[in-house]
Amino acid sequence: MNPFFGASPRAQAALPAGPAAWGQLPEGVAALLDLGVSLDLDPQLQEPPPEDRTWLAGPDLWRAERLVAAIDAAPDLIWIIRGGFGSTRLLGAGAGDIITAQRRAIDFRGRPVPLVAFSDGTALLAFWDQQGWPAWSGPPLTQLTRLEPLSIARLRAAIGAGIIAPFDELRGLHAGVAEGRTIVVNLCVLTSLIGTPLIPDLAGAILVIEDTGEPPYKLDRLMTQLVKSGAIDGIAGFVFADFVADRRLPESSLDDLQRVFQHFVNDWAASRGIPVASAMPIGHGSENTLLPFGAATGLIGRLEVEGAGAVLAWQRRG
Repeated sequence: MNPFFGASPRAQAALPAGPAAWGQLPEGVAALLDLGVSLDLDPQLQEPPPEDRTWLAGPDLWRAERLVAAIDAAPDLIWIIRGGFGSTRLLGAGAGDIITAQRRAIDFRGRPVPLVAFSDGTALLAFWDQQGWPAWSGPPLTQLTRLEPLSIARLRAAIGAGIIAPFDELRGLHAGVAEGRTIVVNLCVLTSLIGTPLIPDLAGAILVIEDTGEPPYKLDRLMTQLVKSGAIDGIAGFVFADFVADRRLPESSLDDLQRVFQHFVNDWAASRGIPVASAMPIGHGSENTLLPFGAATGLIGRLEVEGAGAVLAWQRRG
């Protein structure tokens, strides 16, 4: 039995950012069911009120209201349909209603409703973690159908048995050992949260970052912003996940990407003795799985970097 979601968990779908291609969703629903999770789709998600900003699933407060409705449906967890952008926006006026809904969930079921989100959902995951609610980085519904077999196997172990399999073939960039809760984020979204109340607490954390479609020069700017802002001053460890996501980049861009990573190690991490690894197969392409975000899952990460190799694994707190 899964200690995180229970046996045969029932999920409620959420659409906190961009609109969904509804014709493609049945395959994602079937893929999630094959993993052992039944998904309920709120029909009102397909009927947003008129709104000029067509890049969003609906107006900010409407998307917040649908997230509240997902919590009030008392599922075992909430699973987002897709990312895009706009999740941060609904955490304005809608944040209080989400907190109130979770209080109702705690009164009714004895616990808050966990969230599975990714990419633009970084903001929601950080919000969940700030409130002390279980948060999980994981593939959106639209990504499930294109995951490779190992990612599916990892998902099956996480959902079916509560096993978060270790990543034991990472590339070591700076040696050391770190223990702490894991924070799995999209780099663009994380840097956009700097200076706002939504920035996640990174002190003592092993920070795992990913992104897609960003050129190396922009990634260098984003990494510089992380460093210069002081946002990562207290981290325990650092892991670069996937930044390519099945995009065919010229060799020169891949070389530049590695230089960005190495500059971060040489200019910042090494002087602080912080272990750094790369090549974690988590991203927007064919590789992704469930990973704990923050402390409320009760899982602690351990990053060991020795020479050219590295391992990231988890164990239950206490």
